[in-house]
Amino acid sequence: MKKIVTGIIIAIIPIYTFFTWLIIYNKYPETDQSYRLSKFKDIIFNIPISQTSLSGLNIVLSSLAIYYLLTSVNKNYLSKKIITILIAGLLFFIILYNIWGIL
Repeated sequence: MKKIVTGIIIAIIPIYTFFTWLIIYNKYPETDQSYRLSKFKDIIFNIPISQTSLSGLNIVLSSLAIYYLLTSVNKNYLSKKIITILIAGLLFFIILYNIWGIL
């Protein structure tokens, strides 16, 4: 259980930034990227970090979270197994999204 909690805590930042971008793209579909980036920085508390660095950080944190989640899977508890696999799947797609963002 300790590894599941650690994996979820590590995964908070990548999941938060991913859903923040989804909200921004849905809320401001007709604006340019610089306006969206300023709104994103407002939402993430004006932390001065470039998008490339943030994507790299998200890739590393998502990979660590997947490792912690998949090493904690217990064969006896089906509900824990399903939850960890769903979160790991979401994190895998977040990794792909961030790699695509870097390219």
